Amino acid sequence: MHIPETIKSKHITKLSINDLVFLTLLKAQTKNEWLKFKDIQVRIMGVYAERGFSEGYIKKNKYYATPTISAAIRAIRNKKNRIAYDLPNFGEVIDKKKLENSKAIVYKLINLGVNYGN
Repeated sequence: MHIPETIKSKHITKLSINDLVFLTLLKAQTKNEWLKFKDIQVRIMGVYAERGFSEGYIKKNKYYATPTISAAIRAIRNKKNRIAYDLPNFGEVIDKKKLENSKAIVYKLINLGVNYGN
């Protein structure tokens, strides 16, 4: 999995919410998974827990509510972040769909192809 240099160069505590959401969606893309906001939140918190951060630190510094995750998904589409994350300059980069028989919406990074990062 290709990790953009702009993210690789940062320490885990310095990753922005945009970085965290992008990485979560990128990892899910390798498994062709669609994620709800809650799924994204749980995975972000899980990464910090796996690396030994305390529950208190995670809840205080790495808990992101639905509006924040939604804003991060929108921000990934911005030109600055497209460049930073090696995404295409044009077109949609995040797919979304509504779950059947539910109000929930799920998100997925577009298929970036085998040439992503080259």
